[in-house]
Amino acid sequence: MGCYQSKAAKVPAQKKPQEAAPQYPALLQNSTEQASKGSKDSEASVNRAPRMQLNEEEMKKVQAVAKTRPPFLGEASNQQDNIVFMTGVSKKNNFSAYVDVYVQETSFSLLADTGNDSLIFPYPTGIAIQDPETREYSPKYPDLYKILNANAYNNWQEPSLLMRGPVKLGWQTFYADFFVVTAPGPDHQRHANLGLNFMSKFQSVTPPMQSAGWDYMAIELNADETEGMPLLSESFRVHQVASKLHLTMSDAVVVSPWSMMSLQSYAVAAVKLQSIRFDRTLGSRPWDVDMENIPYECVAFIDTGGGMILASFRESDDPFLNFESNAKEPETWTPVSPTPGELRLLHGLCEMDLTDSTGTPVFTVRVPDCSTPDCMLVSAPGLRYLNGKYGVNIGGLSFLYMRAIFDIKGGKVGFVARQQTEVVSV
Repeated sequence: MGCYQSKAAKVPAQKKPQEAAPQYPALLQNSTEQASKGSKDSEASVNRAPRMQLNEEEMKKVQAVAKTRPPFLGEASNQQDNIVFMTGVSKKNNFSAYVDVYVQETSFSLLADTGNDSLIFPYPTGIAIQDPETREYSPKYPDLYKILNANAYNNWQEPSLLMRGPVKLGWQTFYADFFVVTAPGPDHQRHANLGLNFMSKFQSVTPPMQSAGWDYMAIELNADETEGMPLLSESFRVHQVASKLHLTMSDAVVVSPWSMMSLQSYAVAAVKLQSIRFDRTLGSRPWDVDMENIPYECVAFIDTGGGMILASFRESDDPFLNFESNAKEPETWTPVSPTPGELRLLHGLCEMDLTDSTGTPVFTVRVPDCSTPDCMLVSAPGLRYLNGKYGVNIGGLSFLYMRAIFDIKGGKVGFVARQQTEVVSV
């Protein structure tokens, strides 16, 4: 993952949290000393859906557009909002949005990912310097940054430095724990990721959204539209319509009609899946799949980095096993199954009812068929991206038809539907 040089980010004077004005987040100095103990933790067992990794040419496109975007809102220190523009999404980039995060004068385009809870920079460039003889790393800015663990592994088991220091997202500079990848991992990749989940109890590293100090986080993913439909089949480009990450202290953002529900404590943002319906032939009823009030516990991972819908249910009553695949393989990754013959690649109309342990409220996300043979749902019993759980992984594709807002302090998430013909402006 490349990076470009930009104007140096000013690091405000360090404040103690109790000294910060109450209307905006403090610049938090984390005190997670456990982060420097051991190189791996129990999050190593979490299998996430494959993430899109930009190549060098694609990265240059993202960064060129980033330079032309209007200034971020809220330069005043008492501003209650930090609105950060991100790239648009498409099939070609696995429905993923990228956001610029600065370490001093160096900017990195990172995947905005509710399926991850840590901040990961793909290269040491601009962050740490390696001694050519000892091969040991030291911070480029030793007065501001500290290496907590020089032999750490990030959430994708890539050899990394675990560091702490100021980073800049939008107009805000705050202290954060973060990984810096020093070598490719088992999948021969270097992940570049802004983890937006804040609920995990597995990770000994403080999630960046906890460190940033905001009360709420709203996520809106957008694609260019043609004739009222998202333009998803284009080859990779930076879309004209930007996606948006909105960090705020205002309680006004969670008024009706948001359906707020409690998040589960897991490395991927998660709620409960109550029901799922799927139809391969538009307009026909009854549904091809109609699992109402599923009698066993099913999870719904809320995963902006996860692409299409992934589904896995008990083999004994998995209705998707009755189908033949009717979609072509995804362009960005190749799905695999413990039993290849049970893998189904599908497109159609999908509805999923989301709730929490209380059963109320219930929100239905409705993902229409895009009228193309492109894959929108991958199903197989034992699909490893569900980590031994039954249910679904709801990725960036579904976010084109809903908005999500996270109550960071309260540990909740809320949803509201978007109309299929809605044109969203930022």
